[in-house]
Parts: sequence; structure tokens; C-alpha cells
Amino acid sequence: MNGDRDEGRGTRDASSPPPFLVPRPQSVGLCFTCRWTRLVTSRRGSTFYRCARAEVDPRFVRYPELPKLACDGYEEKS
Repeated sequence: MNGDRDEGRGTRDASSPPPFLVPRPQSVGLCFTCRWTRLVTSRRGSTFYRCARAEVDPRFVRYPELPKLACDGYEEKS
């Protein structure tokens, strides 16, 4: 058995997710480029987009439905 191989899955860097799990901008919407977005990864490996604006402004939901196509709090990352 080869130590660099994950049995049945080939080789890849353990720190990067498989290509089919990397979200595309169109599947996330505005949250993909918003400065208020915080990525949260569960113990099971699921990734969620959390809105940090929700911590200080009740108009925003902590975990918005994606893709988010319009948002009053959107600010592009610099």
C-alpha cells in the first residue's frame, strides 16, 4: 500500500477539497465576493457561508439561502 494514496481515490493534497466540492461563484452568488462572508466548515466537512453582518444587524440572516443574488449589505472584498 502506498502511503501517498487514499485507497480508491487517487492522490491529492489533503488540505484542498476535491474539485467537485469547490463551489463556483454562480452557485454562491454575492456571498462569494462579499467582505462580510465567513466560511464555516463542520466536523463532517460541509462548508457553509455565514454572514457576519447578522451579528450586528438583525435584518440579515446568519446563514442565507444560496445563491444570494441581491443583498442590501453587500460590500465587495478588497
